[in-house]
Amino acid sequence: MKDLAIVLVSGGMDSCVTAAIANEHYRLALLHVNYSQRTESRELKAFWDIAAFYNIPEERILISDIDYLGKIGGSSLTDLSMTVQDAQLNSKEIPTSYVPLLALWNRTALVIPIAGQYIMKPLTNLSRQARNPRRASRWKPRSLAKANQRL
Repeated sequence: MKDLAIVLVSGGMDSCVTAAIANEHYRLALLHVNYSQRTESRELKAFWDIAAFYNIPEERILISDIDYLGKIGGSSLTDLSMTVQDAQLNSKEIPTSYVPLLALWNRTALVIPIAGQYIMKPLTNLSRQARNPRRASRWKPRSLAKANQRL
């Protein structure tokens, strides 16, 4: 059996290609994070399409909502009080939809621990099983609804 890999999937091209490459060598578990981005519904649809394409079972799908990034704002991508400008390809101004590099780092810094916690659940249960096989046999994977309630 292949090892398990968690792939953080936004629904964009990069995460679609990453899932395809990871699928060649691993069983996939998918993590999607909503952070109040304006494109949330479209990204979520693409995420579900990717999950369906790879036949990912429900217990290996996790969707986390960290909507406070939208409350912080600073980019028209997440701040609903800002207007999204039409593309100005020849402009030297920074568009309102630009997410500053620091914000990208912070978003990534928030997502990695979520993925880390997501992977620890099966590892914790394997450790319990090694110590107490009778207790571990009662463990069942969390459903998507229960997993989402915890985050």
